[in-house]
Amino acid sequence: MKHAIPTLLFGLMIGAGPAYACDSLGENMHMGSIVSIDRDNHSFVILDAESSRPIHFTASAEAIAPLSVDEVVEVSYEVGDKGELRSLELIRL
Repeated sequence: MKHAIPTLLFGLMIGAGPAYACDSLGENMHMGSIVSIDRDNHSFVILDAESSRPIHFTASAEAIAPLSVDEVVEVSYEVGDKGELRSLELIRL
């Protein structure tokens, strides 16, 4: 019984698969699956892996060009003057 809780926690961690926790990525980082891309307006939306909420980003046309819906990405960003999230680096996973 003494080892039951640590064993259970370890089992849950192993069974969880890859961790897509944005807190572990650091400040101004999000990871998730792309749910929409608006190439005309240079923007895309991910479903955040940690919060399961949609997050809207702007990015350059070059950064958006190779993306596709359902692709998992890691995004580092800055907050613009109007509160928009501007992608600085976009890593396809």
